[in-house]
Amino acid sequence: MEWRFKALTRNDTLQNASHLEFFHNEALNSSVDALVREDIQNRLDARGHNEPFVEVRYKLCGPTPAHFRSSWFECLPDHLSTPQVKEELGYKPSIEHPLSWLVIEDFRTTGLEGDPTTFQDPEQQHGAPRNDFFWFVRNVGRSGKKGGERGRWGLGKIVYPATSKIRSFFAYTVRKSDRCGLLVGRSVLAVHHLNDKQHDSEGYFGRFDDPEHEFFATPEFSHAELQRFKDDFSITRQPTEPGLSIVIPWPDDDITFKGLVSSVIDHWFWVIIDGRLQVSISQDGGPSVTISAETIETIVRNLNDADTLETQQVLRKIQFGRAALAMDLRSPDFHHLLGSPTGSAPKWDRAEERFPNAEDLARARETFHARRMVGFDVPVRVKRLDGSVDESASFEVYIQKTDQPSSPVEVFLREGLCISGQNFLRESGIMAIVKTEDDALGSMLGDAENPAHTRWERSGRHFKGKYEYGPSILGYVQRSAIHLCSMLSRRPEGLDQDLLQNLFFVAEVGDLNTPIPRRGQGRIKPILPPLPPREVFVECKKIENGFRLKPHPRAARKPAFIQVRAAYEVIRGNPFKFHHPADFDFSRPRNINLHLSGMSVVSVRLEDNTPVLQLNSAIREPRDITAMAKEPDFISLVYPATIRRILDHLLLGPEHDNVELDHDWLRFGLSLAGRSAPNRDDYENDDDGFGDDVGIWIQEVVQGFCARQAAVESYVRFRKEAEQNYG
Repeated sequence: MEWRFKALTRNDTLQNASHLEFFHNEALNSSVDALVREDIQNRLDARGHNEPFVEVRYKLCGPTPAHFRSSWFECLPDHLSTPQVKEELGYKPSIEHPLSWLVIEDFRTTGLEGDPTTFQDPEQQHGAPRNDFFWFVRNVGRSGKKGGERGRWGLGKIVYPATSKIRSFFAYTVRKSDRCGLLVGRSVLAVHHLNDKQHDSEGYFGRFDDPEHEFFATPEFSHAELQRFKDDFSITRQPTEPGLSIVIPWPDDDITFKGLVSSVIDHWFWVIIDGRLQVSISQDGGPSVTISAETIETIVRNLNDADTLETQQVLRKIQFGRAALAMDLRSPDFHHLLGSPTGSAPKWDRAEERFPNAEDLARARETFHARRMVGFDVPVRVKRLDGSVDESASFEVYIQKTDQPSSPVEVFLREGLCISGQNFLRESGIMAIVKTEDDALGSMLGDAENPAHTRWERSGRHFKGKYEYGPSILGYVQRSAIHLCSMLSRRPEGLDQDLLQNLFFVAEVGDLNTPIPRRGQGRIKPILPPLPPREVFVECKKIENGFRLKPHPRAARKPAFIQVRAAYEVIRGNPFKFHHPADFDFSRPRNINLHLSGMSVVSVRLEDNTPVLQLNSAIREPRDITAMAKEPDFISLVYPATIRRILDHLLLGPEHDNVELDHDWLRFGLSLAGRSAPNRDDYENDDDGFGDDVGIWIQEVVQGFCARQAAVESYVRFRKEAEQNYG
């Protein structure tokens, strides 16, 4: 057994494994999130027949001296030491370095079934035997999964090398059909030179017994070798227990015990509380937990301070999920809505008409305002344009209004998988779950998912142009909670005394029918407290050919920013309304002299066709603009707002029709968000979801930029410096 990388010839295309970067660009917080989402969904898809639940075990092992296990890395160090690979990885792990590893095992599953020597696509006709080994080991970006399973893109398996510092992993499986044990490994590095040969970026660990195909790996099946591997890497699977065990050597630093526990709860709480999943997490010489329907709340409280806002939000989500699971579908608080008229796209513009009668609508509103959960079954018609599917389906929505002032909680579930990268609710205190199961709609939403399963998108290659009214149905599901919440919030016609209670309130004196006394008839003049003096910051002085801003003599502190509006004086009217960019433009100061002392230009924008120059007095002393643009304070304060404004103008501005899809700024956004900007052509003419999706995409771009530039950390340092300098 050894590691081999194919020696490339002139017939081969040289290509590095760019697909590994895919997970880092998606809406996931870290590599531990990507690992937990992709790994567990594959385990659930492999659940054995008649098995009530799947058990998954994560174990962090080491560190121990690596040379005791060096035989399992035979020939791999030579490839890791090449200049091309060291540049790709950033460093070279050595057998002299202590070895840590992560073991992931599943139980009550089928293992990797199929012929391990298969090298061509097997038959995928209905009833044909599965070949999970072929699809898992010998494919990237291709999948043998069908509708009704959580995976689609064939990219989930790359999360294992992506989370290893040496981009490598081992897979040990026991198949349910024959209890045969197999061991194979895979590595994803970079195209590299070794011994006067150029080698492929992808390599394999295993047996290489065929002299005619010297780089075709077949798995090790010797009982003695399998037992040695299990002993060396703390594998607990017995020869009679089917399933898959993964070993990730030198895992990423953010794959920690606490990170694994948090990620499992965050992404898979639903299938845990409904009993389909149980997860055990342990660490050598450290803590261990088993997350199940009975223990999940206790583990959340013990993981962090039980009184923190984050902990309370997670507990609220879990408890809300339990209430939704327990809701009787025959309850008067669960409403079966009407479908859209035949031959039309579903819409929420007249949501009240979805109720069978006015009494049901009134009861739903009463339940909502009473702070109780209200549930909905929403029917849709799913039809593929190729004629293969034409079925009635439905999804469920659960909504509850609470008195909590916290951010809204909105959870999208497809077959138990949390689609975590999208949210539309804005009203605080609202909780909502939108849930689909294994039916035609679940398959359609699976086709609409991005590769990381964090969003439902109109432009995906599995979805676009495949379904009748596909974009409309997608928006109908995504915005179901916000439209239903809006509809339920509207009270029946009449006086709503609580309408503005969150904006204006006064102490009640008597009722609304109490007559107001006339002047001089006993009214007591209220005593008004003195108003505090208006705070001042700067004063503006006229100078020759211009003006000067300087600190006001009575200023108690310096402002965070200064906004200046300027226009030429006119004889009559508002000078700002008459301003034209041809008069002068602060963003193009060719004929304007700006002398800045103690402040730097933050942004330039237009308000009512008036140029607005925004200055920040907390930024450090002025310096050359090239150097200033590279400073942490400038990056954290200026760039995010600038990126947001530019992308918003390109996609939603008056000239959006003239912006090409390969515009430099849109390509820049793609590199940060990990996906292309929404395309107007993917939306129905009257679909109002385009603007919402653009806003979500721009937010992802800005978040991607801030993550790459460590903008939050830079801003924290900047604020501390500002407070030290200015108090």
